[in-house]
Amino acid sequence: MSVEAAVAGRLAGVVAGPLVGRLQRELARRGRARGSLAHALDRIPDGRTVSPTALLNDLPHGVTNRDVLSCIETPEFRALSQQLMAVEILDGDLRAATKIKFALRDFFRRRFRDADVAALNNYSELLFTHLHRRCEGLVRELRAALKDESQAIDWAHATLARATADSIESYLAILARPHRLTSEDRDEWTQRYRKAFSLHEEIPLPDLGNRRRIHYGEIFVQPRLIHGQAGGRTTFDDFIDAIDRTVLLGDPGAGKSTSSAISASLLFQRGRSIPFYVVMREVDFTASGFSLVKVIEEQLSHRYQIKVPEGLVEEVLLEGSALLVFDGLDEVQSASLRRRSSEIIETASRLYPLSRVLATSRIVGYSSARLNPVTFHEYRIQPFDDGLVLESGEVRAYVSKWFSVGSRLPEPPGQVTDAFMRESASIPDLRCNPLLLAYICVLYRGHRFIPRSRAQLYKKCAELLLADWDNFQGLPVDSETDLDTVRHTLAALAYRSITDPQWLAGMPEADVKTVAAAAMSDESVPAHEEARRLAEDLVDLCRGRAWIFTELGTELDGSGIFGFTHQSLQEYFAALHLARNSGTPELLADRLLPELTGGRWEILAQICMNLADEKWAGGSSRVVTRLLERGQTAEGDGLRTLVEFMARRLDVVKINVATMQLLMKLAIESYISTGSGELREFLSPSGPYPEAAWAAFQAVAESRLTLEADRGTRHGLAVAWLVAHVHDLPASPRDRQAVSVHADAVGAHLGSLESLRKIALNALHHSPAGWALSLYTGAADIRTLASPQARRAAGPPDAAHSNVLSVMLDTAGTPHSLGPISPAAWIFDTLGATGTGTGIGADETRCGRARNALADLTAMLGDPMDTLVNLDLPRLDDQFLAYWNTCGAARCDRAFRELYERSGRGDRGGSPALTGLIYLCMGLMELFEEAFTAQVRYPLSLALLAKARREDRQVLEPLLPRLAYPARRFVQNWSGGRHIWSMDRAQVS
Repeated sequence: MSVEAAVAGRLAGVVAGPLVGRLQRELARRGRARGSLAHALDRIPDGRTVSPTALLNDLPHGVTNRDVLSCIETPEFRALSQQLMAVEILDGDLRAATKIKFALRDFFRRRFRDADVAALNNYSELLFTHLHRRCEGLVRELRAALKDESQAIDWAHATLARATADSIESYLAILARPHRLTSEDRDEWTQRYRKAFSLHEEIPLPDLGNRRRIHYGEIFVQPRLIHGQAGGRTTFDDFIDAIDRTVLLGDPGAGKSTSSAISASLLFQRGRSIPFYVVMREVDFTASGFSLVKVIEEQLSHRYQIKVPEGLVEEVLLEGSALLVFDGLDEVQSASLRRRSSEIIETASRLYPLSRVLATSRIVGYSSARLNPVTFHEYRIQPFDDGLVLESGEVRAYVSKWFSVGSRLPEPPGQVTDAFMRESASIPDLRCNPLLLAYICVLYRGHRFIPRSRAQLYKKCAELLLADWDNFQGLPVDSETDLDTVRHTLAALAYRSITDPQWLAGMPEADVKTVAAAAMSDESVPAHEEARRLAEDLVDLCRGRAWIFTELGTELDGSGIFGFTHQSLQEYFAALHLARNSGTPELLADRLLPELTGGRWEILAQICMNLADEKWAGGSSRVVTRLLERGQTAEGDGLRTLVEFMARRLDVVKINVATMQLLMKLAIESYISTGSGELREFLSPSGPYPEAAWAAFQAVAESRLTLEADRGTRHGLAVAWLVAHVHDLPASPRDRQAVSVHADAVGAHLGSLESLRKIALNALHHSPAGWALSLYTGAADIRTLASPQARRAAGPPDAAHSNVLSVMLDTAGTPHSLGPISPAAWIFDTLGATGTGTGIGADETRCGRARNALADLTAMLGDPMDTLVNLDLPRLDDQFLAYWNTCGAARCDRAFRELYERSGRGDRGGSPALTGLIYLCMGLMELFEEAFTAQVRYPLSLALLAKARREDRQVLEPLLPRLAYPARRFVQNWSGGRHIWSMDRAQVS
């Protein structure tokens, strides 16, 4: 192999990097990171180092290997090479490859103007030829590895290769411009921009009275991140490395903007990207002829005072050196504008395929304008890990840093941190949000008191700042009334700035004065002229000060643009304005309804509810009731959005019994209709009012069962199924155990209702769920359930089960995956759950039903009317196998041991219940051997049967006397190699 070929091979490895990285990340997202493709990608050379001696051959006179190395490391050379790789992925467009070859030749000519032209042309063509061949080879390797991975290669076509190839013409046009910057001038511009961009390395200390800027390392705590729907955890450093087509999601105050700014700054420092930071709320997406390049140039000029040479921004974008950061997608006012902005971001990712793209958004509101999830990987910032009160955790780490840099207390920071962690333990949900945690630190330092509700929390923060108002000279605020005037003026400004789209990026000075003067005139200033003067004084005092309301920038005429220093303060003051100017809680709810159903104003609405309690008796309950009543006629998912909102915010919104029952009624309806998780959150032991929630569930469920008992509808069956298995609703065994103090009593009461059994009987002949529910609730015994009509309802749509054993083993499915996945699983769960045995400490009624079902099964299988001759095979799927290996095998074994012991306590006729369980085990064994082989975990009960069948029938001798008489010969014949599904009548009896 020639030297140039070796060099080209290494270079091809370099330029394949974006494709390889994206393919690997996509395979990992799809759970295929260990397949043949992943190994093939790992074998591709990364090309990070190229030996200088490998470039010596055929160099033109006067050109050194160091010169060539410096060329290869330029963004221009890398972009051309990556475009060549893209061309090869798209089956090798010869015309496009030729254009790249000539562009590479021109590139060398510009770099080495004094070199011999002919020799330089020969060298660039030689290098291009070898590079082209190696790209072809790499693509062949990829295609060979991808022959069974068509989905992945389709993704590569859609997201990298096609877009990259389409960008060739634009990039070549940029390179042909007559007045491009020289490499030296560009390096000098980059250095100046890097210095200006370093402002993002400093962040304002989250101390509302002292907004000095500090290096992020002094206060920043790296967030915990979850990647994609699967919820894989990733570190902040790995997130930065993986930024490509990326969305960073989080709750308000979680640190999305801070994390994105620090990520951009670190990538810039490391020389891996040149960031262009676009604040979405400052962009006018309604303008015709929208130009992203122009927006970037304007922001570079205004924010960083950096003049941008013509064409440089687009060159950086096209060559792949840029990181585009779109901060605050959710802050675009309307859903239509958010969709428009999402389209612009997706278009930018296609126009500039080699550059990185990072967007940030609140979780709430993102779904209405979600970026294409096939292309954009989503990461979620998790709340701070609280840790223990005095041990490690992100909350403690942040608090320790805050009091180290922001405290003016006499005690040592460590001592203050310990006290703060103890005294804030009652609000773990609030202190897990970084922004709220900063506010709480401010309050604790000022008052050593931490309020519970967000309205009170923000109110105290505002009072702290307003109390410092006398430090500002010039505005007469000598009394509490004057402070109220300022407070109410800020409320009017906040409400107008939130509701008027033209002021989302800030209010012009003239408009601030107009709104403030009007608010003062309406509140407590009797003369218009005085109100205008006070408004001007307010504006002058806010100018240049990082107070609640501050100057954000300037207009061309030198006048200011003003806004709130924190969005949370803006939301508090806007909520204050809404609550004060709504005549009743119902009118307040009517104003909030369209915003909440549209996925907006979540925090603002919560504050309004807190304030409603201060203004009216039962205020928040009246607001919530009105919202839920009106929401039932809302279009689309409006009602579900409201219920989801309450599930998230019930911990800090007070509601009465009637409102709780209405909320529970709607949560039950939502669960039955869609399987959504709000009901689970309400009934969770970690919820704010678990006892009240379970009491409300009991009241609503009992009423619904009574109503549905005479209707015989599918809806009634869904309600009854939920009631029968609501104890399984909490997500984890620990949660189910924690909530059992409420769930057991509620379940026992509802399970005793005749209306529940009536609904089950009505559905018995109509669905597998009705058959199973009749068994579980005791509405019918096995003999009734074994009738041909009942078996027909329990069987598959195209055939009836010929035997009740088949029905018991069949996994016909359960509504919303709630409850046992088959009647056999119900037997194992009821008799063999940890700590229950056969009913000790558990619901003895359920255990008695399970034992009776096994005994009836024994009787039925020995009865001529329901013989074991020619049984149909039941459905048994991977879901049952997963259940069996996770917990079913252990529960089956515990049930077997207990029934075995019980059978030896004087029952000489044998145990019908134990016999029925053995029948289930025999049927399962054959199904397992046929469908799953070695994947199945065998507990003692099945292992004993397996040994008898495969090795030694004598191991069953201790068991046979404990079985009911008709079963003994049947079990003996089965252990001799007979098949349970094809025995004749003589072998059975």
